[in-house]
Amino acid sequence: MYILLRRGRGGDWTTELAASPSARKSTPGEISDVVRQAYSAVAHVGRGVSRDLNLRVFTNTPGGEHSLNRSELLAIVESHRGCNNLIIAACDLHNIDLNPEDIGQLRLAYLTEHGREPPWYSPETGGANLSHISLAGSGLNNSKLQRVNFENARLCGALVLEG
Repeated sequence: MYILLRRGRGGDWTTELAASPSARKSTPGEISDVVRQAYSAVAHVGRGVSRDLNLRVFTNTPGGEHSLNRSELLAIVESHRGCNNLIIAACDLHNIDLNPEDIGQLRLAYLTEHGREPPWYSPETGGANLSHISLAGSGLNNSKLQRVNFENARLCGALVLEG
């Protein structure tokens, strides 16, 4: 079983439980809300929420107008509680800015608000933590990826070019 997280043409996000006899679709909304609904549905089905549960992210990207930005990527990682079994395949991540200075500032704000480290922060590198993520086939052109932790990430076919 896995969860599909999709952004529709209107920009709203939905989730759907795939490989489930009663494939349930969430009501459209913000990333954290729809992922929470999906996890609740998985628990309701009686399977519990496992660290092995895949979250697969899809965006409708005709012409690239629906690329993921930094806040969406970090919200997805946070909602999934890290990058294990997080699949963001063939998504447009062009020009995403994960520079360590901004990530450090966002980390401090998160620590103040939540009292714990964010799952998207890597203390080893001082930048974003995308270890164990799958970005296969995603476009990362002109992205700022300094000090991003890509340990054990699957990047096969990810396109990284500088402009």
